[in-house]
Amino acid sequence: MIVVCDTNVLISSFIFPGGKQDKIFRKIISGRFKHAISPDIITEIKRVLTEKFDIEKNTLEQFLELLLSVSNLVYPSERIDIIKADPTDNRILECAITADADYIITGDKKHIIPLKKYNGIKIVSPADFANIFQLL
Repeated sequence: MIVVCDTNVLISSFIFPGGKQDKIFRKIISGRFKHAISPDIITEIKRVLTEKFDIEKNTLEQFLELLLSVSNLVYPSERIDIIKADPTDNRILECAITADADYIITGDKKHIIPLKKYNGIKIVSPADFANIFQLL
């Protein structure tokens, strides 16, 4: 099963160890779920962790190295423009489509979760994903 975690899930797994997002990320690390990521998502993670959380460069590099070691890096060839209010959210959809993902895991209740499904890809919150797969 292939999943794409939104940047908010990946950042929360790093910033708040022990939470639902961290438990999901640990299952990705263990190999229970295959994870896909794109260069756009990596760029957003770097930006947020640097600007909003002031994470040191060395710590950030270690996290990204781990993330890339457990993820399939995909390169979306087409841009999607269905989320008008926050166009960067479209990058998550592009990654999931390119990776042929089964799930998008996101905490974005405003733009992404309301879609519920996109091109056959289920869109769920971390809590719902954890409940579906009994991760708690």
